[in-house]
Order: sequence, then C-alpha cells, then structure tokens
Amino acid sequence: MFYPKFDIVGLEIHKAARLKLQEKATKELNLGPDDLVTRALRPEDLGITGRWSFNVTSTSGYHTMVDAATVSNNRFISIEGIFYPKSSAQLITQLEIKRAESIVRYWTIQGVNFLENNMILFDDPLTLDQNQPITIKGYNPTTSTNTAEEVVFIGTVAEKKGILVND
Repeated sequence: MFYPKFDIVGLEIHKAARLKLQEKATKELNLGPDDLVTRALRPEDLGITGRWSFNVTSTSGYHTMVDAATVSNNRFISIEGIFYPKSSAQLITQLEIKRAESIVRYWTIQGVNFLENNMILFDDPLTLDQNQPITIKGYNPTTSTNTAEEVVFIGTVAEKKGILVND
C-alpha cells in the first residue's frame, strides 16, 4: 500500500522511519543522540553520481538503476517513497529491490506521475544498514527508452555527526 502525499499518514511513515534509523544507528555505533545527525537521502548515498537520473535501455524488462552500491560505514538509510517529476510517459512501473542479494521489496509505481504531487510514500519503508549492498532494478514494460529517466527516491539518512553534516 502507498500514500500519495505527505499528509498525516505520510508524515507518520516518515517520522517512524526516521526514529527507527536513529535508534539503530545509536545502538550499533554506540553513540549518543548528540553525536548523530539525520538528513535527507542524496543520490550519492545510493552510489548515484549527480542527480536522480537513470539510463533506461532495457525494453519490456528490468534494468539496473543502482548496481550493488554499498552503504557507507557509520551510515544507515531508509527509503520511504519516490517522486516522479515527469508528467508525460512514465517508463518505470515497478521497482525490485535487493538488500545483500535477497529480494526484499517489489514496489509498483505505475501512474505516480499522474498523482497530484507526483509522489508516493510506502507503508513498508526499506531500511539499510551500514556496509550493506543494495541493488535497485526498474521495470520498463514498453518498447521505449530514455537516457535521462528521473525517479527521485525519498528517504532519510542517519549517520555519525561530521561525515557530511556537522550540526
């Protein structure tokens, strides 16, 4: 199930995911709350250079969007939803997510680009631990391709203070 905006339910999903990350990071890194920061997910956190843009070359099948990227040491990630900025044809209709070589999620995202806010939040956010590999594949059921298909992942990062943010 998913929610199409940051309303009360969507905000609760985000807050719960953030709290879970903070608890996990505090425990596993043996840090106090003042030694930890939470921030928005960036493309670089998933091994993507630059912007949330993908080269969709596979037609009528899956193509790899994130290829076995490893979460950095002292960092924990939650993927809570996606934003699809395109209002025209959406090529990616489903996501397959592997955590450490096991498929852990299939998220259907077809039609997100026509929702009011072009976004959805999942009621089952995915959490990733430090040093854990992740692979994300997108399904393109069409015969079209795009060298700059944008799918923005909405998420949170909890990490040791000073890695990226000092305050």
